[in-house]
Amino acid sequence: MSKQEISLCAQKGSYVSIYVDASLHDGELTISGQDIGKAAEDFWGDSDYEYWLTLPPASAEKFFKLICANSPDEDPLDVLQKRFHGAGAFSGIRSFCASHGIEARFDSYV
Repeated sequence: MSKQEISLCAQKGSYVSIYVDASLHDGELTISGQDIGKAAEDFWGDSDYEYWLTLPPASAEKFFKLICANSPDEDPLDVLQKRFHGAGAFSGIRSFCASHGIEARFDSYV
């Protein structure tokens, strides 16, 4: 299976710029984000904060089954993009996984 990627957020601001992408590779879903700017520096001491959420294949399958229940004929990544987008995309996906018992590993670095 070829790797597929979509953008969930590309919000540029004077205080913080937020970028969130989703990629699906060999059944594993990765949601990666990057906050750049003064807000990240004020909070983390570095102007660049990167974070990601990884759903192994079984978890990604459960995730897509739930979010695509009402859109079975649409591309799962398109459904993901429609449902979770903008600055709250990452936290929305993370909360969704937690509330539905979907295994999702969080990692980050500054």
